Amino acid sequence: MNPREANTIDRRRFLVVTAAAGGALLVGLHADDASAKTRKHAKPPPAAAPVRPNELAAWIRINRDNSIEIAIPRQEMGQGVSTSLMMLLVDELDGDVARVTTYQAEANQKYGPQGTGGSQSIKQSWVPLREAAATARAMLLQAASLTLKVPVQDLTVDKGVITHAPSRRSLRYGELAAAAASLPKPENVATKSKEQRKLIGKPMRKRETRDVVRGVQLYGIDFKLPGMLVGMIERTPVPGARPRYDAAAAMRIAGVVKIFEVPAVADKPLFIRGGVAVLARDTWSAMQARHALNVTWDGGNANEESTLVAAKQAEAVQRPGAQFASFGDIDGALTIPDLVAVAAEYEMPMLAHATMEPMNCTVQINKDGTVQGWGPSQNPVRAQQTIAKLLGLDQAKVTFQPLVMGGGLGRRSNSDFAGEAALLARQADGAPVKLLWTREDDFRFDHYHPMTRAKVEAWTTKDGSLVAWRHHLASTPVGSMFALAPGTGPAAFESAGIGDGFLYDAPNASFRFSGVETATPRWWWRGVSWVYNVFAVESAIDELANALNQDPLAYREQLLSRTKQVTRVQKHARGDEEIVLDHARMTKVMQEATQRIGWNYQPGPGRGMGLAVYEYDGSYAAIAAEIAVDAKAGMQVKRIVAAADVGTIVNPLALEAQIVGGVIFGLSSSLRERITIEKGRVAQANYGDYEVARMPDIPPIEVILLENGAAPTGAGELAVPGVAPALANAIFAATEIRVRKTPFYAARPELKPAV
Repeated sequence: MNPREANTIDRRRFLVVTAAAGGALLVGLHADDASAKTRKHAKPPPAAAPVRPNELAAWIRINRDNSIEIAIPRQEMGQGVSTSLMMLLVDELDGDVARVTTYQAEANQKYGPQGTGGSQSIKQSWVPLREAAATARAMLLQAASLTLKVPVQDLTVDKGVITHAPSRRSLRYGELAAAAASLPKPENVATKSKEQRKLIGKPMRKRETRDVVRGVQLYGIDFKLPGMLVGMIERTPVPGARPRYDAAAAMRIAGVVKIFEVPAVADKPLFIRGGVAVLARDTWSAMQARHALNVTWDGGNANEESTLVAAKQAEAVQRPGAQFASFGDIDGALTIPDLVAVAAEYEMPMLAHATMEPMNCTVQINKDGTVQGWGPSQNPVRAQQTIAKLLGLDQAKVTFQPLVMGGGLGRRSNSDFAGEAALLARQADGAPVKLLWTREDDFRFDHYHPMTRAKVEAWTTKDGSLVAWRHHLASTPVGSMFALAPGTGPAAFESAGIGDGFLYDAPNASFRFSGVETATPRWWWRGVSWVYNVFAVESAIDELANALNQDPLAYREQLLSRTKQVTRVQKHARGDEEIVLDHARMTKVMQEATQRIGWNYQPGPGRGMGLAVYEYDGSYAAIAAEIAVDAKAGMQVKRIVAAADVGTIVNPLALEAQIVGGVIFGLSSSLRERITIEKGRVAQANYGDYEVARMPDIPPIEVILLENGAAPTGAGELAVPGVAPALANAIFAATEIRVRKTPFYAARPELKPAV
């Protein structure tokens, strides 16, 4: 998943309420008043299409029959966002959930941010969606007051019905929709207090669950149109390679329509490899023809090896690097006598997204010059822009309808597959084309989580006071995939959880970055740079505790108790931003997790417990793990407890599912997953050689949800970063083997998985 949408709706937005055909009431946001507000670790915003004046983002449509239609501007990929955003709107509206239908909004900047990643959907929607619904509710009450000729304060509303109890008269929202739309819009309507809410905070099952389990949920890969062709591409395995192939043999396959070459496109952040394409009337014919092409490749950059990239990173962290944050005076601090020091390096490999549904997209070029696109995209506006750019069209001529995703994990926030579909559709003479990737394509031509190496040096006094911290991160940076704005370096994409976001109160610190370039494309992955930065920080904190002969839990409590919070100013090219790290909330999640697991650092022979605590863009989490290691039976993760504080909880069921899913995702990458490059090519092609967690790897997982009155923050990626350090720390407690490299089973063969 990607870290941020850089544009969000601030207090200067204003709502528009209007009538629609048939007497419906529409409520939404006036798009040309939306303004941008930057946040920590934001990525550069995509180029925006001009917004037409008075365009309305109709989140809510109330029909005369009392039904309510809600447009969901964020993208559904199993996380339940369509249910959670519906809850925000219907709760404030006092509507009837049974009368609500939701639909995925098309790509259109009138809806505000539509990119779905970085755990931002609830966080960014919390205020504007509730304000829209509260405004609609106030106008409906006013319309009822005028119709019934009674004061507003004498009216009550429940499930879309407004009642005047003294006269026993009632009106449904649908009866009032047209009248309400004609009223002046009230200003500054208050949203509900916690005590007034009826849906927010209550468990609700995902609305699409029934369709998913019955096998009728429509995913992008299921999408069909009359006369549709299926397209597949035999992609260039290494940049610059030239194909030789047997087009005649492929054309002899029944159902094949066309064979042609697709050009490579390297236009940051877009990266399309190019290759040889097949258009056919069905999937099987396209697959057979692709095989019959018998493509061989000449030339290209086949020199890259992941082992060489790792060696370059090992060299890079020994050099000065580029400093991106610093506090105090490390050299002066190191004159303090009798300091306890720790120095270590921590490594993570490239990782695949491995979504259950391979990449796909459907595009049709119409005779009138307009283009339609359909597909599973985390960023439908970016997909729309990519299609328009590659076809040389104005963005206004392209529509894009996002479809439900079979997993996103950051991968589908890129739009390379939408661009490929557009290039294939250009050769289809007006027929719609569905581009399909195979599982092997998905592994070999992914945009990968970067390979990283962090060198950490830390010093404390003998009583445990953290004196100085020196941190040097080397990465194959995601930032290099972008045309960065002046003054923005790649480190801005890699530094979450360190630098100005460093959790602990280190009075003297230096954070440096070295980019090690690679021809292999990189992209955001669930947990983004917190994954490798939390691994390094929380492993090193454990190593400090061990050097001081202290319990790791007690040592963290000591460090976090020294200040209630850490406030720093993070500098960006776009301006300064204050970051507040709340140590009280951090301590609370840590204590809850360790109490639940029954913290005992070394509970017995061959058993150990490990801990990791961290902040993720305003959310706080602690992961406590217990493992058992036996020389004959192998290693088994016995139990994991995850505690999370995300402020106000919208849907506890969805939140718990996100935390459990994040833990499993973190377990899989920590124990088994890695991508390796050999002779310029990705060596892994399917689940047989890209290992993911198996059922025996997954222990009982317990989730503790802490709530406070703060505005909600994100949870989709929250649990992932803490798993690797918690496991590594538990392994050390059980075996005194310090594991500083993932995946653990490959890095330390003696830690074989339990049979």
